[in-house]
Amino acid sequence: MRSRLMPVAVLAIAGFATAALVASGGNAQAPGARTLTFKELNRGSTFNFVDNAPLSRKRHGFPVSSSPGDLIMFSTRLADQAGKVAGTLEGTCTVVKGSRSFEQSQFICNAVASLTGGTMTLEARAKFSENTTTAAITGGTGAYNGARGTFKSVTRNDRSTDTFSLLAG
Repeated sequence: MRSRLMPVAVLAIAGFATAALVASGGNAQAPGARTLTFKELNRGSTFNFVDNAPLSRKRHGFPVSSSPGDLIMFSTRLADQAGKVAGTLEGTCTVVKGSRSFEQSQFICNAVASLTGGTMTLEARAKFSENTTTAAITGGTGAYNGARGTFKSVTRNDRSTDTFSLLAG
């Protein structure tokens, strides 16, 4: 279970990181309508599970089930298309619909991407059994003040490819 759950969770989380980096275009530019695509490096990511009552059964240290209120906390470094570190993404995902199968649990996730020139916020519904995650860019600070848009993260063979659409102005 550990070998299956950790990559799935990290890849779902990678979608958030990818969206944040794509929104920045790798640097602090004024927002404009555009669509960008890139891959994320997962090296250096952290992942923690907080099991609130009722406690979930575990296999190899990872939950096999979940209940509402359980949390995932994550942090990951962001890299641009050239592989250069461009910022960090930190966030939480809260179980809103538990399941006997952790992969079938439904989460609401919130994250903050800290990038050169400012931050961006993301919000999504996630289900770790799905290969595609769609999220909203809900705002930002500094160079990303008022940022909004959507992104789609598609995971195949333990790799995420994300397309981010930033709205103009």
